Amino acid sequence: MDFHSFTRGIGLPHVRAAAERGTRVVLTLHVASVVCPRGTMLRFGRIACDGDLARRPCAACRLHGRGLPRPIAAVVAGLGAAGRAGAWAVLGRVGGRAQPPAAMAAHRWRFDEAMRRADRVVAPSRWLVEALRTNGVPREKLVYCPQGVEPAATDARSPSEAGLRVGYLGRFDPGKGIHVLVEAVRRAPPELPLACHIWASGTSTVAGAYRDRLARLARGDRRIRFHGPVPTPGEAFAAMDLLAVPSLALETGPLVVLEAFAAGVPVIGSDLGGIAERIRAGVDGLLFPPGDVGALAGMLETLARDRTRLERLRAGIGPVRTMDQVAAETRATYAGLIPAPLGPVAAAGGHR
Repeated sequence: MDFHSFTRGIGLPHVRAAAERGTRVVLTLHVASVVCPRGTMLRFGRIACDGDLARRPCAACRLHGRGLPRPIAAVVAGLGAAGRAGAWAVLGRVGGRAQPPAAMAAHRWRFDEAMRRADRVVAPSRWLVEALRTNGVPREKLVYCPQGVEPAATDARSPSEAGLRVGYLGRFDPGKGIHVLVEAVRRAPPELPLACHIWASGTSTVAGAYRDRLARLARGDRRIRFHGPVPTPGEAFAAMDLLAVPSLALETGPLVVLEAFAAGVPVIGSDLGGIAERIRAGVDGLLFPPGDVGALAGMLETLARDRTRLERLRAGIGPVRTMDQVAAETRATYAGLIPAPLGPVAAAGGHR
């Protein structure tokens, strides 16, 4: 049985039940929250973390992520059980969204049991493999299997002569860093031949609030255009020269990087996690420090003024990993967990 995510409907109890019945269990991990209690693998929202649950200040970091100021989060996380209970009586009323420190211990317990029950743990990014190893997952259980995409039907159009068209394709989510892109475009000189197209979706309250925030950031700048979701990614890629992936959290993908390469579109992205693993800086794309508006603005200006550099990046895009390759490696993982069938003589207990 292969589990690809833990939700309210399926999780550790199902892993436990499968393992206790002798069913082989594979965990295919796609998000940082399996390791990181905060879900971003960024310490206090700023520094890439190695995910070491034994050494890192996970409790304080998670409380900070839930809205408590960092100094207060550190104090509460360091209190004894009695002190935490007293502090929580107050913070539960003030912090609202925060969670008690006991949740951190429960997170570690769930992680340890899930890894112990699993026969194989599949990770699509190297940083996640290292985080799992750091937390004691045996090397023999780990499988590195990067993501793949379906081959693009057609390449994107040739770069526009009118100016640089940079695009974003994904969800309205603060962790995706769309505001970093919007602020970078606004910082670029007004006469720069640059257009920013944002294709994004999201129906949650958080997504709606973030969409409104972006609209306020972009107002008055005609270079920034918001579009609804597109039926197929190819339609968006055909209307851009460069894909921006300004994520602020470690991701195991994202798939959109591979989809852009399959369509012949270079990528400019955060130097973080799976994005940095997939972009060859200076060859098929560019990397900038996560959240660094100035650095991103400078790179966009350089590409808008030097079209030959954009062409070199496009020419540097190599073969893209496909779903057929992923499927073949997944079958091999499953096959390795199935005992070889006994031959007719061995099955009967006889000898030649």
